[in-house]
Amino acid sequence: HQSMVPFQAFATADGWIMVACPKQRLWERFCEAIGRPELPQDNRFADFADRDRNRGVLVSLLGEVLVGQSTADWLAQFAAHGVPSAPVNDVAEMVADPQVQAREMFVEVDHPVYGPVKATGTPLKLSETPGGMTSCIRWASSPRRLAPPNGTCPPASPLPCRATFSPTAASSCPIW
Repeated sequence: HQSMVPFQAFATADGWIMVACPKQRLWERFCEAIGRPELPQDNRFADFADRDRNRGVLVSLLGEVLVGQSTADWLAQFAAHGVPSAPVNDVAEMVADPQVQAREMFVEVDHPVYGPVKATGTPLKLSETPGGMTSCIRWASSPRRLAPPNGTCPPASPLPCRATFSPTAASSCPIW
């Protein structure tokens, strides 16, 4: 967030970590977690406005501290102190993340030409209509777009036809 410090990514000894301190108490806990409990009493960093005014100095100071330990070590420290934080993953780490797997954010669907392909799953996971990806896409007459099973796009469609989403993960395309 532009007006809050720290609320950004920092380098660690082996990667990057995202830290968020949107409340004064979280800032105080953060300082305890990094072994710098005196920082909230420093007039330059006492409140949101002070930290924002002195952003450059503070970010540099915090960067020097956070680069001293691994991402995993900091995550454990922050979790123990109740400070919101998360690793900054590369693509491979993101795909392998247990939460991404549990939420089925990547699924395999049947493509009419290429067979089974990996696709991005839907982020919408509602209890009564959990959603899902279907294999109901077909090539349209134009090689630059996909058409629904009946081969035609809806007349009022403002966008080119593309892969569809079915709220019931059925084999039909109700969106068309």
